[in-house]
Amino acid sequence: MSEDSQSIDLIGNFFIKSFPKSRRLLSELFDEFLKKHYSVGYIEVNVTKGKELINEYLSKT
Repeated sequence: MSEDSQSIDLIGNFFIKSFPKSRRLLSELFDEFLKKHYSVGYIEVNVTKGKELINEYLSKT
């Protein structure tokens, strides 16, 4: 290397610093939040009484 290229500091001063534990935790949680959130469920509802009330109302009108 020439002396000119050694005297030019192209990247500046730097140091290596580890991430804090909270930052590492946030990066892991972010990956989980990117996944699509959905829930699947089935319910069964007894509508017999409701249908009876509707039919009773319709027969009166």
